[in-house]
Amino acid sequence: MLFESSASGCMSLYGPALSALEDFSAWRKNVSLVHGEMKRKIEVVNGKRLLILNPQGAIGAESIRFMNFPGTSCMGGQIAFVRNFAEGIKAVCPDTKLTIVSQRTGASFLGMFNEGVEDIVERASISYDGSYIDKEGVENNKNAYYSRVSEWGERLVTDKYDRHTPAMIFMNYWDSYLACSSMLDEWRTAGVSRFPKIALVPHSMGYKKFIALLKASVHKEEAANPAINKTEIVNREVKQLLSDQRYLFPSRILAERLMISNPSIKVILNSPEEYDTQLSSFPYTLPFEELRTVFDNQANIRVIHPGIDTEIFGLNNNPDMFEHEQFAEEVFIDRVSKDISSCRARLPVVLALGRLDRGKNFHGLANAYIGNQQLQDRVNLVFVINGSSRDVNKNYIMEMQGLIELHGEEKVRTMSIRLDKFTGAALEQLIFLANITNDPRIKGKWTALSLPAGKDYAGLQRYLGRHSNAVGGLYSLHESYGLAPFETANCGIPVVVSNKTGAVDELVKAGAKSFDPENNAQLAEALLLTLNDFDQIRKAQIDYCSTKSWANTCKQYMEFINEPTIESSTSIDQYPITPFAVDDEDTIKMGERLLWAAVKQEPDL
Repeated sequence: MLFESSASGCMSLYGPALSALEDFSAWRKNVSLVHGEMKRKIEVVNGKRLLILNPQGAIGAESIRFMNFPGTSCMGGQIAFVRNFAEGIKAVCPDTKLTIVSQRTGASFLGMFNEGVEDIVERASISYDGSYIDKEGVENNKNAYYSRVSEWGERLVTDKYDRHTPAMIFMNYWDSYLACSSMLDEWRTAGVSRFPKIALVPHSMGYKKFIALLKASVHKEEAANPAINKTEIVNREVKQLLSDQRYLFPSRILAERLMISNPSIKVILNSPEEYDTQLSSFPYTLPFEELRTVFDNQANIRVIHPGIDTEIFGLNNNPDMFEHEQFAEEVFIDRVSKDISSCRARLPVVLALGRLDRGKNFHGLANAYIGNQQLQDRVNLVFVINGSSRDVNKNYIMEMQGLIELHGEEKVRTMSIRLDKFTGAALEQLIFLANITNDPRIKGKWTALSLPAGKDYAGLQRYLGRHSNAVGGLYSLHESYGLAPFETANCGIPVVVSNKTGAVDELVKAGAKSFDPENNAQLAEALLLTLNDFDQIRKAQIDYCSTKSWANTCKQYMEFINEPTIESSTSIDQYPITPFAVDDEDTIKMGERLLWAAVKQEPDL
């Protein structure tokens, strides 16, 4: 039995309870934003081994295609973290060995790293036979993936480490906790007396997905039948989600609570907003059956802003970027010549670069541009949008306008008419943008282009940063952080920033103008103010962003992790991480009770 329901059982497992905060605002007010600040000298870890637990990943040839898209705006966050972390550790601790654990690692694993980094990294696959299990695609064998993760933790101890534990372990997701707990159990059995320092860098939390799915289902039912009893809908949909074998929400969210409230685990966030939007959710803060809350671990939570690849995104003379910059210049000039009126071809541009997602608010930018004549007179509007085939120099928005004119929106949504495999939310956003920009007031004043690889994205920004008074931005309706604007600014393109993003405080400090993303007039005004004070803002942002290297970020990681924890003992017998079985009946029931309690606290359910 994993947990005892009595208070004494939980107390013996987790140690004395710490007093919970009444409000987390005090923590946010006093949180240490340590960018550029060092409180202590970093403890030397050269010659030791660090372990990154990324068990759900599949790193190989397919990953390298994604790795061609530098920056988390263009690739999966967990793969970006693995690569960038390795680059930073190489710079800070060049003799440290870094073991990267994923479900599957291909022979081309080392190809995702820059030259020299392969000297310090090694791969460890949890799949001996090379197979890959989609953790959200297992219906009939729900525990196949998680059993593999747990068993791998045991094998790693037996095959590689035996009694020699790594110096530090980094976790990203709750399945990392499964691997970590199984490793600890094996080390206990083997008689190991000390355990590594552990850090959690959470990329996403399960309750955010759980509550989004629940609210979407409830709202859909209410729209279809307004007379239906809302409580009945909520109860039915919660039961469905709790039993959904694709997500295993009860086990997942309980494991997350154990991780972020554990007084021996350091938690690293990108911004205070991540605390607001993820860690402060009810399942992690609600007093529940004597379990600790995230408030009990507040001293072990630190905001450390992530870095950017300053070699790729910058105005340096990096020879590896020359061909990408030259290629992007040719594509840009060709696209402008096709879509922009010749009399406007040399005007500066407002740049929107990223994936097709309504939350990115490209539609808000388009509407702000349409509604402001002064902005239209001074700049052209440029979108950079890629389709799945990575075609070069296609204006997907104009192509969609043509399809809508020929076939109508509904037929465009069918399989036979879809443009370059755009589907779902991306297709809807493309249709939305096509309708907005099909406005005679901005004809000949805007364009959209596509590029085949991520380094070409960087090349375009480097080119525009050198040769055009271009302005970019983070326009999002909501974003927990967002690295893309820092990458853009370091290329010499000053940015504006939505005040609903985690990056707003940093960028405003560097001179960026902020705006309400749902107020188009404010967005237009922020762009005009940036154009009016272009040189000064551009210099301030370059000066700030040039310090945001991953080497600096990793240095801060090491500094923080080596600070004493609330419970600083690393004696393995006192370490409050228990073996965690995803299919344990008591675990599932406790997770279900926790989620029911959380849902009851939701004000709009």
